[in-house]
Amino acid sequence: MPTLLVQSFLQHLQHEETLLREALAITKTLYTALVAGDLGSAQNSSLRQETLAAALQEAAHRRAEAAVALAREVGFTGSALTLSALAARLPEPLATEVIMARDRLAVLTAELTVAQTRNANLLHHLRSYLRGVLSDADSDVPVRYGPSGARIDAPVSLSTLRERATA
Repeated sequence: MPTLLVQSFLQHLQHEETLLREALAITKTLYTALVAGDLGSAQNSSLRQETLAAALQEAAHRRAEAAVALAREVGFTGSALTLSALAARLPEPLATEVIMARDRLAVLTAELTVAQTRNANLLHHLRSYLRGVLSDADSDVPVRYGPSGARIDAPVSLSTLRERATA
C-alpha cells in the first residue's frame, strides 16, 4: 500500500485546511472593518485575501497532482476520484484520516462561503448607499430604468433643492 503517497496527500489536505482557516479569519476581519468604517483595515484585508487566493489555487493544484498519483496507485482512473472513493480503497487508519480531512474541509468551505456571501451583501448595500449619496450631490444624474423597463425619476439633488429654496 502506498503509505508515503497517502501521507503526502494528507499533508496537502492539511495545508489547504490551514489556508482555508486563514481565509475565513481574513474574511471575518474584512467584514468587521467594513462595518466599523475602517477603510485602511478593509483594504489591508482585501490585499491579504488576494495573496491568500493565489496560495489556495497553488495548493489546490498541488493537491490535485498528489491525488492523481495516489489514484493511479490504488487503481482509479478518470473523474471517479473523490475523497470518499479514495478512502474506500485505503486501509485503516488512513481511510479514516482522509474522511476526517474531507469533513473538515467541507465545514470550512461552507463557513467561508457564508462569510463571503455576508461580505458581498454588505458591499452591495454600501455601494447602493454611496450611489444614492453621490447622486444627491450631483444634479446631472443619468436616467435610470427599473427591472420592468420603466424610467425611474432621478432623486432631487441637494443643489436643485438649494436652487428651489432661493427662487
